[in-house]
Amino acid sequence: MTVKQLFFVATTIFYSLSVVKLTLLPITISFDKTSYPDMPWKYYYQLIPFQTIISAWKQGNLLQVVGNIVLLLPLPILIGLLKKRSTGFFRTLTVVISVSLGIELTQLLINCLTGIPNKVADVDDFILNSIGGLVGWATIKLYFVLIREKKDQSFHLPNSADNSTN
Repeated sequence: MTVKQLFFVATTIFYSLSVVKLTLLPITISFDKTSYPDMPWKYYYQLIPFQTIISAWKQGNLLQVVGNIVLLLPLPILIGLLKKRSTGFFRTLTVVISVSLGIELTQLLINCLTGIPNKVADVDDFILNSIGGLVGWATIKLYFVLIREKKDQSFHLPNSADNSTN
C-alpha cells in the first residue's frame, strides 16, 4: 500500500468516525423516569418532507441545511479516490441512500430503545444527505473526466515536425 493510499484509508476512517459522532452520539440513557418522562412519539421522528428544511430556512439556521448536505458529500469522493475511478450514478445513489437511511433508522432505534429523543430521525436529513452524496458523485466524476482530458491532451501535443508543413 502506497503512502497516498494509506492517507486515503486513514481519511476514510476519520470521516466514518466523524459521521458516527455527528449523527449518533451522544446517547442519553436515563433510569430516572422523573428526569425524562414518557415523551410523545413526535419527538422521535419527523416524516413530513421539507418541514425541517423550511423551518430551518425561516429561522436562519442554514447550518442545519448545509450540514446535512455536506455530511455525505465526501463519501463518493473518498470511494472514488480509493478505487481510482468514480462509481456509476445508480451504484452511488444506492450507497448514499443506504447510508443515509441507515443513519436515520439507527437514530430512531436508539430513541425507541432509550425512550429519549437523542437525535430525531428526519426525512429532511435523508433528502439533504442524499443530495450531498450526489453532489459528491458529480464532483469526483468531474475530477476524473478532467484528469482524463488532461492526460489525453498531453498525448496529442503537436511536435515541431508537424508544424514544419505550415
